[in-house]
Amino acid sequence: MAIQLRQASASSSEFDETPEVKFPEKYAWPNPDRLYCKSYCTRHPQVHGVVFPMVDEVRDAFEADAFHAGTDEVFYIDEDQCPRCKGRNKAELFADEVRVIRDHLQKTKRQFWLWGDRLLDGKASGLGEWEVSRNDTAPAIDP
Repeated sequence: MAIQLRQASASSSEFDETPEVKFPEKYAWPNPDRLYCKSYCTRHPQVHGVVFPMVDEVRDAFEADAFHAGTDEVFYIDEDQCPRCKGRNKAELFADEVRVIRDHLQKTKRQFWLWGDRLLDGKASGLGEWEVSRNDTAPAIDP
């Protein structure tokens, strides 16, 4: 989710939101699977045990008072093959993950930054999936 897995490894594959979509031996965009990047399952019970130490390591290495997680490339969320996410509200999953990472950073008085693309409604704006949400994450901005 918030940190995309560019190349799934044996240790990260269990967190993969789309394990049925395989990285080709030679990655190129565009490709038949429309795979740009992988996302982790935000509901996997062990994912934050990996994500938080990575966030902390980057934050500490750069002595940063803020962490920018991107999130503009969250194309896969609440996929049908995921037993933990299937049928859930995509906006709620997205908002929950943003909140979890923000809360983690606030413990050390750090700010959380992200791009706003996934909070803009593509259906209302008519813009494409690269500029706005076309996967129903936009309502995550609603209170």
